[in-house]
Amino acid sequence: SGRIESNGTGVITFTTRLDTNSITNKTVLLQASGGDGIFGNGNSLNDRFIDLSGKLTFDAATRTMTISLGLTGLVLGNDHYRLILQGTGSDVIRDPQGTALDGENLDSQGLPTALPSGNDFPGGNFQFDFSIDTNPPSVVQGTFRLDPGSDSNILGDNITNINTPGFSGQIFDVFPPPNVLLGQTVILDISTKGNGVFDVLNAGTATTDAQGRFLVLATQPLPDSAYDVGPDGILGTSDDTGLSQARVRVIDQSGNVSAYAYTSFIIDRSNPVVIDSSPPQGGQ
Repeated sequence: SGRIESNGTGVITFTTRLDTNSITNKTVLLQASGGDGIFGNGNSLNDRFIDLSGKLTFDAATRTMTISLGLTGLVLGNDHYRLILQGTGSDVIRDPQGTALDGENLDSQGLPTALPSGNDFPGGNFQFDFSIDTNPPSVVQGTFRLDPGSDSNILGDNITNINTPGFSGQIFDVFPPPNVLLGQTVILDISTKGNGVFDVLNAGTATTDAQGRFLVLATQPLPDSAYDVGPDGILGTSDDTGLSQARVRVIDQSGNVSAYAYTSFIIDRSNPVVIDSSPPQGGQ
């Protein structure tokens, strides 16, 4: 098994003890993609192998190999990385009896298989890809709105008679990881009174597609908006009050959180009624 800890330490656990002399910078390789997610294409000077000399230790009692990065002063930048444990070639990880690592862990599509690794024959490399990402996503300005599928009045006026409306938008983010826009989590909150107090938290969640687009639906009925068009009697002017408000935040695969994006909307499910007439009914 393996994991990358928050202090920049990698931990790999094996099924047996290893010959500690076989754990070297020639058998444990760390490769950076250089900012494009493709290894070995020479796209930049950072597309390279990182020397792990002095950063590898093995605890025979726990059968655990530790790769100390941050603790030894090596800070990895934002990029996509590949850790390779050599089981084939002239330099391999082996046990005290000299048996090479049985490390195969990828299927025919190049996707990781369940651990433990191997095909029951000595020899075979183990490969583990991971990303370092400290860049938060953002919601593209002007894209977050009441979704047209929920805008049941005049399209674009942000008035709906649907009390579980949907909201759509699009995000922006930068590499890494590969397919950076896909699968980010969108969380919706609602201020039913539009007074800045978001009284319906986690009103809905969604994930982004490969283009960064999302549609998040309110999962519980929301009350009608207590809106007032103000003294001018015209909706959509600066004296309007009581519009409901929605906000979203986006969390990427590394846990980086975006700033909030906001939009106002109106839920109105009440039928119009007559409250006065002149002359009064029956009058002259």
